[in-house]
Amino acid sequence: MRYSLLLPLFSIMVWGNLVAKPVLFSLLQLLLSNAQGGSRLHTHKLIPAHDLIPTAVRIGTHPARVFVQALNIPGIVIELLTSLPFTFPASWHPAQLDLFDWRALAYPFFCLPFWWLAGIGIDGLLQNRILRWFYLVPGTLLMMLFLTCTIAGVTVGDRTDSISNSALLGMSIWTMLYAIYPVSWIRNRKFKAVA
Repeated sequence: MRYSLLLPLFSIMVWGNLVAKPVLFSLLQLLLSNAQGGSRLHTHKLIPAHDLIPTAVRIGTHPARVFVQALNIPGIVIELLTSLPFTFPASWHPAQLDLFDWRALAYPFFCLPFWWLAGIGIDGLLQNRILRWFYLVPGTLLMMLFLTCTIAGVTVGDRTDSISNSALLGMSIWTMLYAIYPVSWIRNRKFKAVA
């Protein structure tokens, strides 16, 4: 069983169930409501055709958007890289969508390389193989980065909003996922096989 493939697949399955499916159901419901003369979701007015998809995304992503963003918190790195040439220091997102709705749609895909790298660490640990330096160094550096962000988030003080608490939880999860790298290296030094 290769976790380097299973973890990205897990991420896409969670996104499909928590984001894609509700957005599609919301879009179908809006289309049916428009066909019957008015939307039953918000008002009794027709929703213009150009607003159907943004409205469906807003409705469909709202319940799970904070959880999906927290679960895929490393996606912020890719978001920053894509925002650099366009809107830095603000985060780029389509004008029709709220930033958090956009993150619920995009972060699981932005985070796929991070899920893959976490899976490589798990594979190395379970297969009793010493990880090569080009996996070990980024994995350990990411663990230290997430650990630093988690400690900073805890020491900042009272966090009462759900977004900050979810981000802190996400950082903690990713710290544990990447802590597998130094643990794997220490445990597997006695084995000669190299992954």
